Amino acid sequence: MGQAALCTLLGADPGRFERLVFLLPGGIDQPFEHAEKYLRMADIMSSLPPEEAIETILNDPDRTAGYAKAPWLREIDKMMWHEQNTVGLARAIREVVLDVPLRDGEVLRKVTAPVLLIAREGDPIHPAEVSLRLAELMPNAELHMFRDEVEMFEAMPRLVMRVNEFLFG
Repeated sequence: MGQAALCTLLGADPGRFERLVFLLPGGIDQPFEHAEKYLRMADIMSSLPPEEAIETILNDPDRTAGYAKAPWLREIDKMMWHEQNTVGLARAIREVVLDVPLRDGEVLRKVTAPVLLIAREGDPIHPAEVSLRLAELMPNAELHMFRDEVEMFEAMPRLVMRVNEFLFG
């Protein structure tokens, strides 16, 4: 959602920022590709008690396939989901998946500030294609693309250092 807000601001004023960091950008000017899936998830969250909703979501076949590759991710997801207000999150999902930050992403070609993009392949919420397109649109973009979430999590110490260096020199 932060990336969408930044893109909306950049659409109105491409020179607004001195530097930009996008972590897992989700969309530019196209509707969310997997909207139906996430709208079903929002329905689960708003129609079931929180504990039951979380277990239903964590046991989704797409998620369990990912957990087979990295079982520790299930515990991280479970911990994060238990911190959520499922009713509020359901409302937010419904709003986000049906919205696009810009009418035309081409306006981002006018962004001259240095941009650091951090993305990973295989993320249905934050498609790698969005980051690739942002890197193509913004002339001073530096893209860090990871194969999967495991590689990205393992790179976190280096990423934190890179973001710090990028923002503060």
